Amino acid sequence: MTVFDAVIAAIARCDGYTVNRLAMSVVEETDSLEVGFRWGPGKPDVTVSMQGVYYFAFGRSPGGDLLYIDKLTATPLPVDEPWPKDVPTGLTRTSDLPALLWLRAEPLQLEVVAAIVTVLEEVTVGLPASQH
Repeated sequence: MTVFDAVIAAIARCDGYTVNRLAMSVVEETDSLEVGFRWGPGKPDVTVSMQGVYYFAFGRSPGGDLLYIDKLTATPLPVDEPWPKDVPTGLTRTSDLPALLWLRAEPLQLEVVAAIVTVLEEVTVGLPASQH
């Protein structure tokens, strides 16, 4: 499994989570977006950090309490292949664009196309019983 495949698999494991944090900023003169996903005490929190954001859209139903994710997908957009027709960027695939990743969440309307994607997964380490 490549690192890219591992990122896609980690993102897919967030089905059923809710979005608990969105933060967009400029880092080193490029757009940066962090999306925090939370399940609750039964599963680890996950943060997807993206840099080189080419497209970002977010929407939700009025009155919705939670930003629930039924399905979260990540689609690679390689340099040497045309993009799928439903990529919402308004950009045209050209040779000067890097390989990109398209992240989509449903039914929450979250779509991101970015060049660099990092997935951070919470790890809980308990103290040995003798140190409590």
